[in-house]
Amino acid sequence: MKTDNNIYENGHERMSSLEIAELSGKPHNDVMKAIRKMEIAWQKVQGGNFSLSSRTYELPNGGRKEVPCYELTKTECLYIATKFNDEARARLVLRWQELEMAERERQLQQTHLLESRVGLLEEICDVLKPKAEFTDAVLCSEDTLTVTQMAQDYGVGPVRFATYIATPRTTSAPRRATSARSSSRAGRSSAAASSTNGCAARGYTPTPRKPPARL
Repeated sequence: MKTDNNIYENGHERMSSLEIAELSGKPHNDVMKAIRKMEIAWQKVQGGNFSLSSRTYELPNGGRKEVPCYELTKTECLYIATKFNDEARARLVLRWQELEMAERERQLQQTHLLESRVGLLEEICDVLKPKAEFTDAVLCSEDTLTVTQMAQDYGVGPVRFATYIATPRTTSAPRRATSARSSSRAGRSSAAASSTNGCAARGYTPTPRKPPARL
């Protein structure tokens, strides 16, 4: 996360030497020289160097200029500020207080956002819990039949059976329709058989009817 002259690194905010120059009212080159001189003692005590970086600026003629700068933590800034006058040190301290308050506000907003998301997830879980419990009860029941098992009872494939039960029907079920047609054909067969038997009893053999010519 970056601002104009500040950067967050590993959750800790840093202040650039550019902003230190603005707060102290000193030229940036002079601030850079002061930091380099004080870095020697810092290395001996702390065992590390200051973070050196750079910033790129747009020039009025359309070009760009890269300016080297340091990025210092609060402790490093306060160490450098020991060479400033009282007014410059006061502005630097107040600036760090402002940055820390902004960071606390940002963290507080993130906390509220996370809490609201957690609350929303809990509500969703409360809604889905009964459905999950019902599904578990159905799947664990010994009386539950799968689509494949029901399809086997009807003598059809599982895909065809699933398609059939998922399709809205406005007419009678196929099984009943098949039974009705079977009854009709059985009735006609019985009538034909009775007529044939009657003719045979009278010594008359009916001539078979020729099938109709195909269209």
